[in-house]
Amino acid sequence: ESGREGLIVLLTTFDPARGVVPEQEIKVSDIISQARSLDTQLLLVPLPASCNYVATLDSALRYLCKEFAVDLSTSQATDEQVGLRSEKSSRAEDAYHRNVRLTFGDLHLKDIRQWRQAELGEKLGWVLDFPLFEREYASLQEILWASKATARISAVTAKGQSAVHVGQIFDRTLVEKLQQEGCIDAFGENGEFHTLVTFEDMNFFDSA
Repeated sequence: ESGREGLIVLLTTFDPARGVVPEQEIKVSDIISQARSLDTQLLLVPLPASCNYVATLDSALRYLCKEFAVDLSTSQATDEQVGLRSEKSSRAEDAYHRNVRLTFGDLHLKDIRQWRQAELGEKLGWVLDFPLFEREYASLQEILWASKATARISAVTAKGQSAVHVGQIFDRTLVEKLQQEGCIDAFGENGEFHTLVTFEDMNFFDSA
């Protein structure tokens, strides 16, 4: 979310050689369709295997700030939220850090959250937000069931192969089954599986 009065920009890295988001195995074309359905801006960041993730993301965020003309005169965050910025940080960089909020969907993995805070927050100065962290699954499920979105399993790791399969709809029935069995996290939060969210009006570019 940038500082330009509520502007929301979806951002994801992807493997340019394959045209997919690694691990989630979601095609870039599907992500473009998601953004169009949500009528939301999208920034796709190519991340070859040889690239440094943090440095590449930082560059992409700076590009985003310039592309969407982040206001350099206002501030949404406190000095504490901005983190450990360099004393040589320019006025523009300082404003970018203050007026852009990076929002993540982490649920309960504290190590991942701490890594983001350390690498992107403390070292680089970006303001991070984790609105779903430690939210109860029951409340999140009801929001999903009440929406017009459909989630399908897009990738399965060895941990989840005995419980779910690619293409399976992630619905109330599946969640209840996983909770009863207790063999894997019902939301795949430990990396057992990943999902692709689709909407009724999504037009896919291809079916390959």
